[in-house]
Amino acid sequence: MIYNRFIFFKLLVHYVNIQKNVNATLEYGAMQNTIAAYIPYQINYLSMSYLGVLHHDTLQSFFIYVLCLLGVLSLLPAPAYTETDALPDYLTITPQNEQIVLGSSSEVIITGLPNTEYYLWFYNTNYMSGYPGDQPPIFKEKQDQFHQDLSDGPYTIGNYAYADACCGRVIRYDVPPRPDKGVRFYGLLTTDEMGRAVIGFDTELAKTGNYQIHVERTTNGGYQKADTVITVGSPPS
Repeated sequence: MIYNRFIFFKLLVHYVNIQKNVNATLEYGAMQNTIAAYIPYQINYLSMSYLGVLHHDTLQSFFIYVLCLLGVLSLLPAPAYTETDALPDYLTITPQNEQIVLGSSSEVIITGLPNTEYYLWFYNTNYMSGYPGDQPPIFKEKQDQFHQDLSDGPYTIGNYAYADACCGRVIRYDVPPRPDKGVRFYGLLTTDEMGRAVIGFDTELAKTGNYQIHVERTTNGGYQKADTVITVGSPPS
């Protein structure tokens, strides 16, 4: 709205200046047939090309019409706008490697909104005991963009009630109970200014098989989530 008013007043001043030059030129009897003779040097060449053949009365009517239109527009309220209006509200998770050899490390790349928190965990692995050889991969500790609960609590992250969970189930009941009360199998990531986060994990004590890695956050409309699947395979013999 402020911008519209600025344009309105700028054009109004410009019109007044044109009128002064037109009247002055007419008064001194200079060329009176076309407006090209009256337009001051401030108007660019393109404007002269299109408006130079118009008579003074025609141009005056045109400017009055435009001024009235911009005057109405300047009174309209500006549309509501937030920082994320121009940002796509999507979420993806991509593994560095879909096939991982048992005992090696890898990463997943999460892309979403900038500076936004997302829950991340090895989905639906609570059927496993958590003992070595019967657990999913574990997320690496002390990652800048990744925070985990302490093994003794409080389980602020682990008590998140995720989408499609039966009977109010929370994250820490969707992963094995050991080691460290299951806190190594989930966490809360924060994307950077570009909406990106890279989270590493190890497979040294994991069981071979397929694992679904789930990322999720709550929104005003419900939940936003994405998944990827990795395969931990035995090393070549």
